[in-house]
Amino acid sequence: HISIHSDSSNERTSAFTSKASITVEAAFSVSFFFIAIMCLICLFEIMALQIEIKSAMHSVGKEMAVEAYWNPLLFPSKVENEIVKTVGTDRLENSMVVGGSKGIDCSASKMYCGTTIMDLCAYYQIEIPVFMFRIPIIAREEVIRVKGWSGQEEAYASTQKREMVYVTERGTVYHKEL
Repeated sequence: HISIHSDSSNERTSAFTSKASITVEAAFSVSFFFIAIMCLICLFEIMALQIEIKSAMHSVGKEMAVEAYWNPLLFPSKVENEIVKTVGTDRLENSMVVGGSKGIDCSASKMYCGTTIMDLCAYYQIEIPVFMFRIPIIAREEVIRVKGWSGQEEAYASTQKREMVYVTERGTVYHKEL
């Protein structure tokens, strides 16, 4: 850093900078800082959406697991409606999800034949609202596997006698007759 001291005034000036270059540098720095903050806000919003949709899927999965005992059919449209209801229609309409509340697609959700095992799938797209640049749409898919709560039939439990086996910490086994 070279500085020149002028005798006519007590101001210090630099040989390599001027007031205009400092202004331009400040304009770039503030703009870059603003863009960085906006990127962080968008990143946090995307993460919040993913967490909310995944949480809604877990909640819907619990409901479907209970219903699997009485109703061994899975309707993807019902899964979609329940996820939208759980997350909130207004929340989705005001989010970065393309299509808002209608932008969640659960058509890939299925229940395996002869079992109560279900795969709940939610596909959606996120569009980042940056007007200066064209950022591609981000496709997301959340998948959870749920097993229906089928329980145990009482007739089976009462007709079968079981033998209790106790195992100690040292591996000794004890049998007790009923």
